[in-house]
Amino acid sequence: SYATIVMNDNPSAFWRFDETSGTNAFDVAGGHDGTYITGSNGGGFTLGAPSLINVPNPAVNLSAGSGFHLGGKVQVPYSPTLNPSGPFSIECFCVPNFDGNNGIGTLASSAIRSPGKLGWYMGGGLGSVVWDFGLDSGSVEQHADGGPVVAPGIERYVVGGYDGTDGLLYVDG
Repeated sequence: SYATIVMNDNPSAFWRFDETSGTNAFDVAGGHDGTYITGSNGGGFTLGAPSLINVPNPAVNLSAGSGFHLGGKVQVPYSPTLNPSGPFSIECFCVPNFDGNNGIGTLASSAIRSPGKLGWYMGGGLGSVVWDFGLDSGSVEQHADGGPVVAPGIERYVVGGYDGTDGLLYVDG
């Protein structure tokens, strides 16, 4: 199964997003459980949505809010394991509900936005129709942009990676 393949890679975290009730998003690999949160300006979450990949498990639908970063989300407490300084990768299957022209579409992020930026971000770029994987050390910001155009309703497999020197972005490949 897909879950077995993922777990065989020994991930630091693996959120299946297959919950059908409650507000907990369970990490089946590392115990970094998160909380589904309704956005502060609309947007929210719907559990039990149809799966994106050909498995019988349900999924979650995170809907956009009416402002910048204000839609439904899953919030996970800080952990050094999820914020490594060395090589790492983040991957997800998604069907975006944004196109870059209607705000930023965050798929996953450890970014601390203010004061100062720090961390990593993966999603659709603000004011852009391309995918973005950004890294910020607090003093140096690096972006890997590209891939197919971000289009609402199109299923995508997106991977952001860091090899210790450069940020890398893969969309559907």
